Amino acid sequence: LWAAFPPLAFAPAAWIALAPLLMALDGADARTGMRLGFLFGTAFFAGATCWLFRIFGAPCIGLWAYEGLFGALFGYLACGRRGKAWHLYGVPALWVGIEWLRAEANPLRFGWCVLGLSQSASPRMMQVADLAGAYGLSFLMAAVSARLAFALRRGLPDGSRRVILATALVLVAAV
Repeated sequence: LWAAFPPLAFAPAAWIALAPLLMALDGADARTGMRLGFLFGTAFFAGATCWLFRIFGAPCIGLWAYEGLFGALFGYLACGRRGKAWHLYGVPALWVGIEWLRAEANPLRFGWCVLGLSQSASPRMMQVADLAGAYGLSFLMAAVSARLAFALRRGLPDGSRRVILATALVLVAAV
């Protein structure tokens, strides 16, 4: 996910970046979910804000670990959940809710690295954000990632997996 933000700023990565985490969380117990989420969140923030280390040094490691706790919360709440409805609506809602907690209801108010903000260089996605806001765009992107994870993990009949993969690739290409 960090590759979608500067310095790399490869925005299409954000559309599918949650899929590996969601696949790892599928069937995991709560403790494993927390660990996976923490590692994902800490690695994400360390990569996306690595430039802070050049300015502030070692204290950034604490910030990255603190931000990783939000990933742990996501992992704890998302692990072991099943079903198409959960992947289509629950995962994106949970992701956006935790982004909001991190950015708005947190004492640090660390609003950097919201999933929807990764698309700021795309005029098309800015039109979506104009209507739905950054969190609405985050919801859409998390839904694409969750649906991809669902398709890859479950294996759908009648070539549905190919259709979903093709749809995800078209969405990424459109960005």
